[in-house]
Amino acid sequence: MDLSFQILLSIASGVFGLFLIVLILRLFSSVSRLRNDLNRERLRNEAAERDIRALQDIVLQLQDAVSSDNGNDEEFLSKMSRWLENNFSDPDATVDQLALFMGMGRTSLYNRTKNLTGKSPLEMIQDYRMKKAASCLKEGKLSIAETACKSGYSDPGYFSRTFRKHFGMSPMEYMKQSGSL
Repeated sequence: MDLSFQILLSIASGVFGLFLIVLILRLFSSVSRLRNDLNRERLRNEAAERDIRALQDIVLQLQDAVSSDNGNDEEFLSKMSRWLENNFSDPDATVDQLALFMGMGRTSLYNRTKNLTGKSPLEMIQDYRMKKAASCLKEGKLSIAETACKSGYSDPGYFSRTFRKHFGMSPMEYMKQSGSL
């Protein structure tokens, strides 16, 4: 009886082992199919995103064409000034956001701004921030770090370096010179 029981036990464990192998192979096949399906879906999504970006570019180009034909320089600069006033303190404000607000592409915004002001949109943002910072420093109510934050700079060290480049002196020297210290 012991020998026949051992044989039956061996056969049962062999069958169970085969069952497990078949189950693992089916799971592996299912996982592979799901992985392939996910990759195909990812590729479709990437293609759709490219199409959306292409359509957005076309819309911006059309808006550029319309705004350059009908655009009044004073209105353009006034609209840009409104955006600067509302966004100069946001450290995440970008030229792309300005272009979107202005209803034009980044290149068209650059060309029109450069033609009208002699400065790039990024230079306009930085100049505006520096003018606001200088005004705050003259008042003397805020520290340099607070002024940096209020002017859209999250790093006071970078703010000080940029301020020095713009005005030829440090924010502290500027405060002393303006009499706010």
